[in-house]
Amino acid sequence: TGGASVRTDVNARAPAFARTDFSGALVRTQDAIGTKVLLLDFWSVFCQSCLREMPFLVELQRRYGPEGLEIVGVNTDFFPKERIVRVMERTGLSLPYPLVHDRDQSLSRLFSVDALPVLVLIDSAGWIRMVHLGYKPDDEGEIERRVRQACGRIKETVVTLQPVGGTTAFSPPVQGSALAP
Repeated sequence: TGGASVRTDVNARAPAFARTDFSGALVRTQDAIGTKVLLLDFWSVFCQSCLREMPFLVELQRRYGPEGLEIVGVNTDFFPKERIVRVMERTGLSLPYPLVHDRDQSLSRLFSVDALPVLVLIDSAGWIRMVHLGYKPDDEGEIERRVRQACGRIKETVVTLQPVGGTTAFSPPVQGSALAP
């Protein structure tokens, strides 16, 4: 995607999801509630901006992981994950965070993603705080500032969950079942 990158401040509850990542581990938003900041990265192997953004995301995970950041890569390609893995091997990028496959675009629809790349920042209380469309190196400072700010607020998290279908599903994270692979 060319053109300008667009950042939107959002104050909306994040929809809950559970997906199995490429390594077979379960990635669930509810495991992050109260303890982690999630940064969802919606991308495709055909999106050059997406691939150019990844080294920055790898560095963000390295820098802010110890402070509670958990990046989750959401690949939106239609073909089998084996092909995505091959493309990643060719680029030489090794992602230190979970990668989930949104082959049917259901996660993209859940988060209203219709262009790439898109970063969705979800704070530790489960609220979407930023949606960032596009990527330019100039964006990195502002994205990092938002991540640092969200990580700094983990300790003051007050958990409020949105009921889905009239019921609120929440179980506290079990020790050892965090999002990290």
